Amino acid sequence: MMGAISVHCTVAAITVTVAKDFLTSNKIREQTLHLGFLNCTFNGGNDSHAQLTVAWKECGTSLAHNETYYTISVTLFNTMDMYKSDSGEMEVPRIRLEAPIMCTFTKSLLISADFGSMGYDIFTDVFAGSGSFQVTVRLTNGTMLLPNNHSLSSDEAVVLEVSLNTPSEQMKVVINKCWATPTPTPTPTQNPKDTFLENRSDST
Repeated sequence: MMGAISVHCTVAAITVTVAKDFLTSNKIREQTLHLGFLNCTFNGGNDSHAQLTVAWKECGTSLAHNETYYTISVTLFNTMDMYKSDSGEMEVPRIRLEAPIMCTFTKSLLISADFGSMGYDIFTDVFAGSGSFQVTVRLTNGTMLLPNNHSLSSDEAVVLEVSLNTPSEQMKVVINKCWATPTPTPTPTQNPKDTFLENRSDST
């Protein structure tokens, strides 16, 4: 089964790709594949692969989290109904899939206002994927974006806008620390200077 099933994780959905050679050799029809619920069947693919995509709030996907990660999980399975093949013979699937699909996202990242938006996906094994959230940070004067290398007077206000691209209402941005540095590219080991915000969420 190695290599026959892969997982792609995005902030909005989970996509499972299954090789059609694998399905054919195990007498599994595409329409008997399901992700989460029976009504969530294959909805994409090409000549060599079948794809099933579900949003985080669909088809029985579940969300769990701890201090470090968010994990979204759902189950890939197939039904074992007997069917008539193209040759007229009655066939039954050789195996039954009941595979947990998991996508893991880290909660913490370091981002600069100069970076705009960042995010990437990583596949860790056949049935699991991981990635980072797409977080956008913008500096404004309250109404307009501030250009790079913009000079401010001491009495001008600066508004920091932080947004998270996720369909889940259970998630929110918590700013652990926000500070200014003399260089545009921050590093995890750089000593924070001029800290102006700590442990604040988007609801405060």
